[in-house]
Amino acid sequence: MEVEVRLLGRFEVRVDGRVLGPDAFGQRRAADLVKLLALAHGHRLARDEVVERLWPHLAPDAGVANLHKAAHYARRALGARDAVVLRQGMVELAPGGTVRTDVERFEAGDEDAYGGELLPDDRYEPWAAAEGDRGAAVVHLRRAAEGYAAAGQRLRAGQAAARLAQIDGAAAAPA
Repeated sequence: MEVEVRLLGRFEVRVDGRVLGPDAFGQRRAADLVKLLALAHGHRLARDEVVERLWPHLAPDAGVANLHKAAHYARRALGARDAVVLRQGMVELAPGGTVRTDVERFEAGDEDAYGGELLPDDRYEPWAAAEGDRGAAVVHLRRAAEGYAAAGQRLRAGQAAARLAQIDGAAAAPA
């Protein structure tokens, strides 16, 4: 299973080359679960973190029940039982497949992957706020480091690249 997730500019999911329609997830939290996992390092998070971020107002047991329901709808939308796996206290997106995101491609230096703001339709969702702040910081620091490098300001370029690595260790340093 190959899952491609677009998060910059708009949310779009492709599974094995097939674009999922805007109503494919059936419920908002199923799509939010896929977004959250797509953004996570390794496309996996602790179950308790997912519950706390998506259902902070609920008791833990109720949040876990909602997670199971959202995972069911996400699996149905993605077309596979193992599209979202809950196991040993972790939640993982397509562990037996390949997951690619435009955010990862952009952070690796592919400027063509940048389609706009990170999750623009979710900018006021509490669960997405931290990701949006991180995404904006990564974009700013990458551009700053590249600008300093182009201007021959190696010390400043190095400082910006070091800060970029602190925010997101997976982000490639600029050339």
